Amino acid sequence: MSWSISYSSQAQADVRVAFRYYKEISESLGKYFLSELKHA
Repeated sequence: MSWSISYSSQAQADVRVAFRYYKEISESLGKYFLSELKHA
């Protein structure tokens, strides 16, 4: 069975903010954040 997940515009905005925060700390941390989010 395949799942399809959609995110609200607010959730997308929250992800962008979090990504920028982690990327400011470390480029690889930002990438890791997105990778873990996709995995979850």
